[in-house]
Amino acid sequence: MKRIKRWICGLFVPILLLFSGCSVAYELLKSLDELRLSDLEQLLSSFLGDSVELADANFDSDAPLLQVYVIDCGQGDSIFAVFPTGETMLVDGSTQDNAKDVTKFLDAFNISAIDYVVATHPHEDHIGGLDDCLAKYKVGQIFMPAVEHTTVSFERLLDAVEAQNLQIDIPEAGEYIVGDKNSTFSVQCLAPNSAEYEEMNNYSIVLRIVYGERAVLLTGDAEALSEEEILAAGFDVSADVLKLGHHGSSTSSSEEFIAAVAPTYAVASCGKDNDYGHPHREIRSLAQKLGWIFYRTDTDGTVAILSDGNEISVQALGK
Repeated sequence: MKRIKRWICGLFVPILLLFSGCSVAYELLKSLDELRLSDLEQLLSSFLGDSVELADANFDSDAPLLQVYVIDCGQGDSIFAVFPTGETMLVDGSTQDNAKDVTKFLDAFNISAIDYVVATHPHEDHIGGLDDCLAKYKVGQIFMPAVEHTTVSFERLLDAVEAQNLQIDIPEAGEYIVGDKNSTFSVQCLAPNSAEYEEMNNYSIVLRIVYGERAVLLTGDAEALSEEEILAAGFDVSADVLKLGHHGSSTSSSEEFIAAVAPTYAVASCGKDNDYGHPHREIRSLAQKLGWIFYRTDTDGTVAILSDGNEISVQALGK
């Protein structure tokens, strides 16, 4: 993993983080690993203003849960994860205009810090709201690909990173951000695999989250070229849940890649009546052909993915 400063920022992270081995959020979030279905039902019901009943999928009542939420945040991407350890990760922050949708959802968990933030690539619909998130929550580590952009949203994000005196970590394909291949729980970076691309989307950081026997694959806006590189590298991409690349665009989800992932569930993060036609007709047809249980945030709202490491449940929380 490479670490850089401004184009990045501060040279040092807080001494406590460097020498204690603890996450910034641990003390504040230590109760999150104790949350069970009934707690989450109360939390989410309060947030949504409506009763939420979560399918337990025969979860082990003593096992901590992996929680992954694909947030309903318009035509953008933002995924919030609570790990079985109680640590948290935010992957992207949607657009500047929809940042409030992200922070409102995070506030439901009563957090003041986030252990890991991942900016998959510098497009505004992924990083536009992250400066607001960094202004509100203390961050332990931030991960970004090795590519710059000339947009205002990119500069705002760099300013927010600098304001927290963070270093930007550039993960390498194959590297484990959390845990390792022998861990019960891990987060592995699968892409990008090349140093340069013509298309910005292919710089997307792709993450595979594994908990016991279950896996979730988050693909940012990675397109067919990046998917081909991931397969060529020999990475395990199998997953129960696939967060579809590029909002369900036909430029992603190539036949070979989908065959290797073999998901039961697929989620498209997209805005209502968006100008791009996401998710594309080809992807909707593929979902029907392969029998995916298919969710889309524009019609289903935030999608909750829960697992105890053995069983998994995926359900829409509604609009």
